[in-house]
Amino acid sequence: MGRKRRLSQENNFSYLTGALVLLLLGVAVADEVGFRLGQTLIQSAIVVVLALGIWTIQSQRHWYMTRAGLVAAILVVMLAGLFFNWAHMDVLWLVILLAYLALTVWVATRQVLLTGPIDGNKIVGAVCIFLLLGLIWTTLYMLVAVRNPEAFYGIAPGPWHEIFPDLVYFSFVSMTTLGYGDIGPTAPIARFLVYAEAITGQFYIAVLVATLVGIRISNHSE
Repeated sequence: MGRKRRLSQENNFSYLTGALVLLLLGVAVADEVGFRLGQTLIQSAIVVVLALGIWTIQSQRHWYMTRAGLVAAILVVMLAGLFFNWAHMDVLWLVILLAYLALTVWVATRQVLLTGPIDGNKIVGAVCIFLLLGLIWTTLYMLVAVRNPEAFYGIAPGPWHEIFPDLVYFSFVSMTTLGYGDIGPTAPIARFLVYAEAITGQFYIAVLVATLVGIRISNHSE
C-alpha cells in the first residue's frame, strides 16, 4: 500500500489552492449552464474552503485561533440568516469574510516569504495568495453593490450571491488590468477600489516574483 501523504509546510498550499480553483470553476460552470446557485449553497461552499484554509495554513496559535473564530462567526451568521430575516445580515457576513481573507493572506505571505528556502509549495502558495487577493476585492465589490446596486454597469442589480460570478470575473480582470469594459464601476468608491486592485495586482506580481527570485539566488549562493 502507498504511504499516506501527511500535511506539512512542504505541501499545504496545494490543498487550499485546489479548493479555491474548484470553487471558482464550480461557480463559473453553474452560471454557464444557467443554474443560479442559491445563497446557502454559495455560503456553504465558501465556509468549506475557509475551513480548509484553517487546516492547511497552521500558523502561530493566536493567528490560528483568530481565523478559526472568524470561520465560526461566519457559520453562525450564515445559520442565523437561514432562520431569521435580520436586516444587514448579508453585510455582516461579507465583513467577517473580508476579515478572514485578509488575515489568511497575511499568514500565507509570511509562510511564503519568511520560512525556509523557496520550493514548489511556496510557488503554489504565491498562486494561492493571488487567488485570495482576487476574492478580497470580490468581497469589497459585493459590499459596495449591496449598499449601492447601481455602483457597477454591466451587472443586473440583485443580492450578492446572484452577482457573485460576475464580480469574481470583474475582480480578476481588474487585477490583471485586462479591462474588457463589459463591466465597469460608476460610483466613486467603486472606481477607487478598481484602480487600487489594479495597482495591487501589478505590484504583487513584480514585488513577489522579484522577492522569490532574490531569495532563491541567495540560497544558491550560500
